[in-house]
Parts: sequence; C-alpha cells; structure tokens
Amino acid sequence: MRIIGYSSPSFSDTISFYRGMGPLSTMAKQHNMMVHYMSGFNWAHVRQLSCLFMQRPYRAADREILVETKVSNIPIWVDYDDLLLEIPTSNPAYFEYTRMGVKENIEFFIKYADVVTVSTPFLAKQIVHLNPNVVVLPNAMPLDMVPYRENECGERAKMIYWRGSRTHHQDVMEYQEPIREAAAEMPDWLFNFIGDNLWFLTDQMKHEQALVMDAMPIEKYFSHIWRIAPSACIVPLHDSKFNRAKSNIAYLESIMAGAVCIAPDWEEWRHPGVIHYRNKQELKDAIKMVGSGSIDVRKTTNEAWQYVKKHFALDVINTRRQQVLERLLA
Repeated sequence: MRIIGYSSPSFSDTISFYRGMGPLSTMAKQHNMMVHYMSGFNWAHVRQLSCLFMQRPYRAADREILVETKVSNIPIWVDYDDLLLEIPTSNPAYFEYTRMGVKENIEFFIKYADVVTVSTPFLAKQIVHLNPNVVVLPNAMPLDMVPYRENECGERAKMIYWRGSRTHHQDVMEYQEPIREAAAEMPDWLFNFIGDNLWFLTDQMKHEQALVMDAMPIEKYFSHIWRIAPSACIVPLHDSKFNRAKSNIAYLESIMAGAVCIAPDWEEWRHPGVIHYRNKQELKDAIKMVGSGSIDVRKTTNEAWQYVKKHFALDVINTRRQQVLERLLA
C-alpha cells in the first residue's frame, strides 16, 4: 500500500478541502493508498512514506521537514493555491508571509520539491523559473457532495450574493460604489454577504437589503447557496498579481448554486456562465443586467453546469492528480 504523508498548516480548512485532504482522500478510496497526516517528523515518521505532500509550506519548521524527507530519499510534492510571494499589504496574512526568511523559505520549497502543483496557469508562470516541474491542477467540484445539483435549477430568487472573508476588504472597497449604486437601483433585490460583514459597504445600504451571514462549514455552505437560489454571485477583485493568480472557486460554487458569476475579464474566469467586467461601470452594468432579467439565469447556469462537470469535476482533475503521483513515484 502506498502511504502519502500530509503536511499542512491546517488539516481541515477550505484550501485543504479543495487541494489537500479533500482530493487526496478521494484518491485514497479509489486506489491502493492511504493519506497519513503527519504529527511528527524524524526518520521513523518519514521512512514509512511513499511520498510527502506539503500543502503551502512556508515556515522554518516546514523547511526542516523537507530536509529530513530529502535525506531519507522520499519524493516530495509541494502544492500552492495562492501566490504567497506577492501577498498584498491589505491582506490580514501580510505580516505572516512577509516575516524575515519566509519568502526565501517559499522559494526553497518550490526549488527543491520533486514536483510542484498549483491552481492556475498565471500562478505557474510566476514560479516556473524556480522549478521547471510545475503542473497546473485546477480546483474542482466534488460532485458526490452536491447530488441535489443534478436537479435543474428552479425559479431564481431576487438575490445577489458575495462570499469571502476579510482578506477581500481591498477588493470590495475598490468596487463598493458600483455595488451600492446597483443595489439602490434594485430596491426589491437582496444582497447576501456570506463570510464577512463588509461594514464599509453594508452600513451604506438599506438595512433590509443587505443580509450579512457568518462563515459556515463548507458542506453546509454548499447546501445553503443551493437552497437560497440566488441569481448571481459577484466577485469584485482589484488588479494585482496575487488576484490574477487566484483560482475560480467562486465560479464553481456559483454555477453549482445555479447563479451566474460576475467576475473580472481575466484568463481564469473566461468560462460559460460568467458575465465579465473590466471596470466599475461594467460591474454595475452586469449586476443590473441580472436584475433586469435580460439574461436567462436558469438556462445559462444549467448549461454552464454541464461544462463544469466536464472540465472541473473532482474525478476529472483527480485523474491528472493521479498521473502526477504516478510520475513522482516512478
């Protein structure tokens, strides 16, 4: 039996769900392998492994793990979902990833990994000079967790939703004016903000129009956004290398929920079911387009869901992930 060691700052966060324990656990069920979360590292822990999977390593302790594993001649697979070398100053994690030595650590992990997997082509281009063996594995939707999506979407609610955390404050601040203006011109529509209260925007909206919800476990979140039947998901992103490297998880979730996705006109977001914007006015126009009914949301998202299942289903991407593993172990 193959034993995949798993090293990560978090065992059960959203990144692990999409890129770590989530896909690896699915692979373990389908192949003769086991994923072992590493609670300690010395030769006794490492020697049992077929390979070591490191999810977004950046700490000095992670560097020691890589060195110990290299000494034992165990293949190392490193994965990144974000461009951690370009953390914006507005991001709450800025100080964590800009501490002395962290950038050098990240470059070290990329350089000495046997294979590096990333979520987007843009991210791959930013690090390939450090290691030519970089493979793009897009984030994907685990279809077995959303069986209800096989039903075609019903009537859509007059609702626009946003999902995120305080890491997106700069993004929403940049586009708060067109969002607020669109809401004011759509008084019978509800704007649902999931994961953060975005006080600088929601305090300026009509109280009954801005619904703020706390973050929730991802399995509950999936069923929630399906159940509320939104018409659109807005993805305001300011233009930066960090955001250009960001994956389209919001798109996958939006189409799963039966909502069109309003996102920037960048490579990562050019898929069926997306309404693109290139500036503030176009973001407002896109929201108003949904509000006016000029786009058939149900038809658009049902067709886009077939596209997601073909290109972004977890089983599809895991086929490529398994190929990465086979080459690594060969």
